[in-house]
Amino acid sequence: MGILSGMTGFARVTGEEGWGAWAWEARSVNGRSLDVRVNYPPGFDSLEREVKAMATERFNRGSLQVSLRIDMAQFREKQSFALFATELDKETKVQLQRGRILTEVLKQ
Repeated sequence: MGILSGMTGFARVTGEEGWGAWAWEARSVNGRSLDVRVNYPPGFDSLEREVKAMATERFNRGSLQVSLRIDMAQFREKQSFALFATELDKETKVQLQRGRILTEVLKQ
């Protein structure tokens, strides 16, 4: 992909996993120099360097705001259900374990 010289725009990409949903959003405004700001949940600090590197590969000017949002409602619902269930299928157990791991990462 070539380098973009400047643009104003908005993009949103969403997805779902067994533990919940995620959304990446990017907003850009024309500017003289490149200013990249990244917002993410606690525990995802390592993404900032990668996001900034990708942005500098594709943009040479402008103000770019990139954010990651995570909704773990599905995990919480399954976790509540698991408290009362006597037997859980393998897939649900795996999803609950992934959700627990992600919750611990977010706490750090």
